[in-house]
Amino acid sequence: MNAPRQYTIVGLGEVLWDIFPDGKQLGGAPANFAAMVTALGDRGVIASRVGEDALGEQAINRWRERGVEVSFIQRDSRHGTGTVDVAIDDRGQPEFDITEDVAWDYLEWTPQWQQLAGAA
Repeated sequence: MNAPRQYTIVGLGEVLWDIFPDGKQLGGAPANFAAMVTALGDRGVIASRVGEDALGEQAINRWRERGVEVSFIQRDSRHGTGTVDVAIDDRGQPEFDITEDVAWDYLEWTPQWQQLAGAA
C-alpha cells in the first residue's frame, strides 16, 4: 500500500514578534500558516527574512522546534527582525504599531526559492 503523499506548502512573508506589555509572542501569518501545515502532517516551509540578531535566532529556533522547515529563512545583517508593539486600549481592544524597515521588507528571490516554488 502506498503511503499518503506529503505536500510541500510554503508560507512566504513575514516572521515577526508581537511585543505585548507582558511579554513577546512569535508570529507572522505566513509562519503561523506553515506551522499549522506541519502540525497537520505535511511539509510546512517558511520563506522569510530575519535579522542577524537575538530575535531572529530565537524565531528560527522556535519554528524549528515545532518541526517547521526553516532553511529558507534568510538572514539580514543590515535590518532587524520584525516586531509589532501591541498595546491594549481602555476598551480592551488591541492597538498595533508595526515596526517598519525590518528584515522581511527585504526578501530576496533566490535560486533556492525558485527551486522551492517548483516543488510546492
